[in-house]
Amino acid sequence: MLQREPMGIRRLLVWSLSLLACLLMGNVLLNSWQQPQVQSQLELRQNELSLQLLQLQDQWASADGDRQTTLATAERSFRQRVEQLQTNSASGLLVQTDQLSQAQLELGVIEAVNGNAPAAIATWENAIATALPNSPNPQTATVLIGLWQDPPRLLPDAEPQLRSQLRGWFQTQSLEQLYRLQQRSDALASLVKRQNRAAWQALIALLLLNGLPLVGSILGLGILGYLGWRRWRKQPFPPLQGWTVPWDSTVVAWIMLPGFILIGQIGLNQLLLPTLLAAVGFDSSRLDVSGQAFSILVRYSLMAGLVLGLLAWTLQRYRPLPPDWFVLRWRSRWPLWGIGGYWVALPVVIGTSLLNQLIWQGRGGSNPLLELVLDSGSRSALFWFWVTAAIAAPLFEEVLFRGFLLASLTRWLPVRGAIALSGLLFALAHLSLSEVLPLFALGCLLGEVYTRSRNLLAPMLLHGLWNSGTLISLLLLSQP
Repeated sequence: MLQREPMGIRRLLVWSLSLLACLLMGNVLLNSWQQPQVQSQLELRQNELSLQLLQLQDQWASADGDRQTTLATAERSFRQRVEQLQTNSASGLLVQTDQLSQAQLELGVIEAVNGNAPAAIATWENAIATALPNSPNPQTATVLIGLWQDPPRLLPDAEPQLRSQLRGWFQTQSLEQLYRLQQRSDALASLVKRQNRAAWQALIALLLLNGLPLVGSILGLGILGYLGWRRWRKQPFPPLQGWTVPWDSTVVAWIMLPGFILIGQIGLNQLLLPTLLAAVGFDSSRLDVSGQAFSILVRYSLMAGLVLGLLAWTLQRYRPLPPDWFVLRWRSRWPLWGIGGYWVALPVVIGTSLLNQLIWQGRGGSNPLLELVLDSGSRSALFWFWVTAAIAAPLFEEVLFRGFLLASLTRWLPVRGAIALSGLLFALAHLSLSEVLPLFALGCLLGEVYTRSRNLLAPMLLHGLWNSGTLISLLLLSQP
């Protein structure tokens, strides 16, 4: 039951700032409704890997029906992607890149390889019509039309256009058509070797992308079954206990809303840092992808340091804290909690994500870091992304959301209620509507692991493993 606390000037100021922070956060969440998800791009990349396997099917004398099935599945997925982008554009969904015409280029290549050149040419003509100003896609579409029209028309810059604007299977199929028309047998032989290497890489990538989550999910379901059996047999298990909380709700609101949202995310990242960079004449838009990745790490680390410093300063008056606060105990079973929690998270969060896709239908935004990782081919950039997502984020977010918020909420709520509310705020803080449901599920699992293990190292490990798994998946999908 909630306890009433007296209202004073300090409390009135804190709660007024908290209301402002909630309004700003709500506005960002509502705006994310007009942003596309990255999930559809991930599905298309998996389809592209499946297309790479056609080279192996041909070598293994696979049935022609298997090849047609693969092409038909890919064509259907890319057509749905084009239709979705067209619908998004017509309904005002914000798309900042030339995604529609790029998807039309790729759909046309599938249609052409599938023996439907007239449909492919019509698709490429649509790509020319829908391309953004100053886009190179119209030139690439013109090259592709020339390759598959009757009679063919070879443009002088055909090869560099195809190499620069198409990737993976789409590039090799277009180059194969070009080399056949040019009768370049040596180039064709070299391209076949390249296709073979790409096919084997695609096979390994697909096995990892689908096999590892499947094995982990089976282990996770086994753990859930074992825990259910123990509960049914009423065997002992670490209990859900709250914390002794020496501060009132004003302190919690101050840290999480004015502190984290207004001072950390908005004040530092959106006001102070851009102003300082502009004052010294630094243009971050000119950074390459590796520089952008390092910049994200620096910004995140500064924000985390500021908020954690504010937390330490605010709690100074309550020291010494009770012994079960912010525990980092190395000699314990925290690795088992972290790894076991990760396995359990796989089936739970993956299942929640599938439901989430049905709800949002490609809308609701995504973490911009995901798209940067997907489009990045730089190893140094991927390293900085990993440091941010798998080290910095778990350290900061577990201290703030589990170590402070969840534990503090147990003063007013039952432990499971505190886990659920802290998980919801953790999900909302990522500022994408489409991520709220899966991140809420993950946040609740993180809270459950922390509450039972009483050791922040356990949810930190789970969080780091989850983000590392996501980055590995993106890395496998980002290969050319």
